[in-house]
Amino acid sequence: MYAGSRVLNRSGAPAATLAANGPIRSTAALATDGTVYVGIGRSIQAFGANGSQQWAVDLGAPVIGAAVGGDRWIYVAADSGLYAIQPSGAQQWGLLFSLVTTPVIGVDGTIYVGARDGVHAIGPEGRRRWAFPVGSDVMSSPALAADGTVYVFTARGRLHAVTRSGSRQWEAALAPPSNAAAMPSPVVGSDGTIYVGTPDGTLFAIEPDGDPTWNVPLGAGVTASPVVGSDGTVYVGTRTGHIHAIDARGGQRWNLALGSEVRSLTIGPDGMLYVVSGDGNLHAVRSSSAGLADAPWPKAGHDNANSGYVGRRD
Repeated sequence: MYAGSRVLNRSGAPAATLAANGPIRSTAALATDGTVYVGIGRSIQAFGANGSQQWAVDLGAPVIGAAVGGDRWIYVAADSGLYAIQPSGAQQWGLLFSLVTTPVIGVDGTIYVGARDGVHAIGPEGRRRWAFPVGSDVMSSPALAADGTVYVFTARGRLHAVTRSGSRQWEAALAPPSNAAAMPSPVVGSDGTIYVGTPDGTLFAIEPDGDPTWNVPLGAGVTASPVVGSDGTVYVGTRTGHIHAIDARGGQRWNLALGSEVRSLTIGPDGMLYVVSGDGNLHAVRSSSAGLADAPWPKAGHDNANSGYVGRRD
């Protein structure tokens, strides 16, 4: 488990410390061989499981986030564009355009990323396959359905469903426009239901055809993307420091106050919910779930390694 520049074991004790030489701007992504990739300032850096730096690649602009494909190539979004880095640290290609979100990777290797003008699909060779305009900034990392549908949530408060070929499927207005620097990412449950938390404080459940199933007012803006547990429970965090556990029918199972804005959360295979709060603390909360749901996209970043790769199965 990774919290800031520290690698923690399950007891919460530091197992290693990453020798970060600048501000960490992105969530760490973990490769299957244990290498950790993290954006530090303007560079993407690789660290071994013991915390030692293996390499660093300066991209010339602040790093937003990274995804790790099935071939272990690292696809990095920076303010200046999208870059492909080999596991050795050699840069293979770069595509310059204004990005906003961490990339995600489809089962065929296509990279999807949110930009100022919509969502873009890039082939693993570095060629743009399509771009779909959504009328405003895409402020959250995309989510992928089992059939390849791409879901993005925009600054206008709209959830868009885009086919894997780049055509409009549907869109749903869920919230008023927001000027938030980032938005919660949508996630996808085992049955294909899409869950979205909004900056004005509502958790929505949307059918794959775009019809709303239910919505739950949470009393404060959602600041941490939802996580779907193995029993169908959806966990979500808010600006006022509350974690809500919502069952698959939209009923609230419990609500826990932590006292500081919830920044991120995930759930381990033992059912422990790990929560990072705005005061810099890492919280461990026992849940009813036995790990993440076996679902197309149960959390932002797809899995607990934050690989961003739909084919990752740990």
